[in-house]
Amino acid sequence: NGVDQTKVNVSIITSRQLSGNEMYPTLVMNMANRAEALNRVMRRQLDYESMIHCVNGALWEVDAETWKMTFVSKQIVTILGYPIENWCNLDFWERTIGVEDRDQVLETLRQTALGKADQTVEYRAMRADRREVWLHSWIARQPHSDGDRLVGITFDITDRKQTEAELREGQLTLQKQVEEHAVQA
Repeated sequence: NGVDQTKVNVSIITSRQLSGNEMYPTLVMNMANRAEALNRVMRRQLDYESMIHCVNGALWEVDAETWKMTFVSKQIVTILGYPIENWCNLDFWERTIGVEDRDQVLETLRQTALGKADQTVEYRAMRADRREVWLHSWIARQPHSDGDRLVGITFDITDRKQTEAELREGQLTLQKQVEEHAVQA
């Protein structure tokens, strides 16, 4: 027979053109390459999502003009215990920041939004179970096609802060013992 009977995924677009003679201009597009490209993009997207969600910290993005949270990774739930849906509004995040640190954190965000260099800030926050945790956030301003974004990553540093406090206590105890020993001598 000699006819190639390979099946090809195509898209056909036809329109009727009235110009005295009835004509039907038709466009036939081979969709095989498009489908393959779309599959590659989707696989890449899943790879990025997998990579984001395996980081031991919460990645986030805030619109620098509206202060709306545009993205937060699932790790925020592990770190602070609140459902992911709560994080769509920056006001919610503000309320989790410890009162004694809130002004410093918000000023760091404002300075970054104004174009200052990348910033880091350490602060206390309240978990959903009412436990206080220490967080470390790195924040940067990133140009975006529809307005600048603040992007960041937040880590739980509570264990480190507790270790630092224990070391300070140990140093004070040791210093007190040395002073007492010197007085007795």
